[in-house]
Amino acid sequence: MMSDALKSRVENARRLAAALATLVGGEGREGAVWYRRLRDIETVLGDIGRPARDLLRDAAEMLDSLYEGPRNFSDFHIYRDDPAARFDANEELSTLVSELTAALSTER
Repeated sequence: MMSDALKSRVENARRLAAALATLVGGEGREGAVWYRRLRDIETVLGDIGRPARDLLRDAAEMLDSLYEGPRNFSDFHIYRDDPAARFDANEELSTLVSELTAALSTER
């Protein structure tokens, strides 16, 4: 049984993974691979039959794996013709990644 605090963390992380996947998926081909992998993280977090700590750990490992290899998620950026719009979109991307990383942290 999940404690309320852990359940809340899992739900928050799932919401953040979904928002991140939606943002990345909106970038078409450039985001397609990352979109699928982020949706996989969201799916893992939705498995209510497993212990919350396991869900958070597994999702954190999946998020970490996005940064492995020579071409990884750190190379992904959102392009907009307008520099201010590009900045805002990438700021949102960065914020969602940071918030998801924090939500999945097992340090808490």
